[in-house]
Amino acid sequence: MTSALAAATSPEVRSVREAWIDSARGLAIILVVLFHAVINLELVGLAGPWSRLAYTLDTFRMPLFFFLSGLLAPSLLARPLREVLRTRCLNLIYLYVLWCLLLGTFRGLLPHPPPDAFASLAWILVEPNVYLWFLYSLCLFTLVGWLTRRLPAWLVVGTALIVSAVFAAGLVATGDVPWDKTFRYWFFFVLASRAAPAVRSVVPRMRLAHVVGAG
Repeated sequence: MTSALAAATSPEVRSVREAWIDSARGLAIILVVLFHAVINLELVGLAGPWSRLAYTLDTFRMPLFFFLSGLLAPSLLARPLREVLRTRCLNLIYLYVLWCLLLGTFRGLLPHPPPDAFASLAWILVEPNVYLWFLYSLCLFTLVGWLTRRLPAWLVVGTALIVSAVFAAGLVATGDVPWDKTFRYWFFFVLASRAAPAVRSVVPRMRLAHVVGAG
């Protein structure tokens, strides 16, 4: 799971590493792993105060993940579609299918397996997996980003903001949690992909006072 998260937020080519992006990626991965660990501990009543912390961070964890992914996307989205599919989308789908198969097999071999452990594998390309939906969503975000790359930023960002806001507020729902999360977090990828040059220029010059103020 951690390798999938790391790969999903990795740029295709970055000649100069930016320490703050690497640090933010590490933080996002830790928070996602913490959340899933808490979910399982909660099932046996051992989560304690970690449960409240993990759910409180829900408004920060995945937005950060998708924002970082969008931040590294502009150079990719400027390439021909064939390169985007080959260098990004196929890698994401490969990781998604591989981990879905591993997870499904593991669940199917448990002493008391879920009834849909193996049957659900047939739908992994139609309905995002509840645990690995972020890889599926990131592939969709990348494709939509490429298709809309020539449209005005205000139109694309504004549309994503409205869609994410109505899903986050619960005004609209698909009835499927992974799809709802996909629409909820789309805005953060779009915003970062359009504002990447400004963000990557400003953030390295920020100091602790700026971070506290923004927080």
